[in-house]
Amino acid sequence: MAELASYSESNQSNFWSISSVDFKNQIGQSWTNDNEAVLTSAKFYLMKTGSPTGNIRAKLYSHGGTYGSSSVGVTLLATSDNVDVSTLGGSFALQEFTFSGGEQYSLAASTYYVVSVEYLGGDNDDYVRVGTDNTAPSASGNMCHEDGGSWTASSGTDECFYVYGDVASAGGRNILLLGAG
Repeated sequence: MAELASYSESNQSNFWSISSVDFKNQIGQSWTNDNEAVLTSAKFYLMKTGSPTGNIRAKLYSHGGTYGSSSVGVTLLATSDNVDVSTLGGSFALQEFTFSGGEQYSLAASTYYVVSVEYLGGDNDDYVRVGTDNTAPSASGNMCHEDGGSWTASSGTDECFYVYGDVASAGGRNILLLGAG
């Protein structure tokens, strides 16, 4: 398993909230996949506020908009296994979401994607905070959010995230090409 893309939680300077009431349902981040790979998991920097119940999950979308400035999710490609939201801690920590079975999507090389974290439960007192950076955002993509089925780009903010996958193999060896620059 290789790290395909990330924006470290050490960059966190703020947060956005997700729930079904008065907040966004999903917070996503666009990223570039450099090599053919099979998506296996994603991590987000999360904490719960109050006592939310239900499930939280990660999703993979095709990319729309202009990469790095107005990226948004378009077509749902894969959904992770559910995680019980009550197991999140009361302080920020990385939470892993596994894409198993038929949800292990085959990622194309040199392609933009959007990975998001979604929580459809909660209320004004019980919700999830997602770690973000609005002080000096420097990820190559941009953050976006979804509320009620409509995606909006969030300029000037990046989400703390990691995406992992099994990189395509050639001749029985895993090949991971690192770009210069």
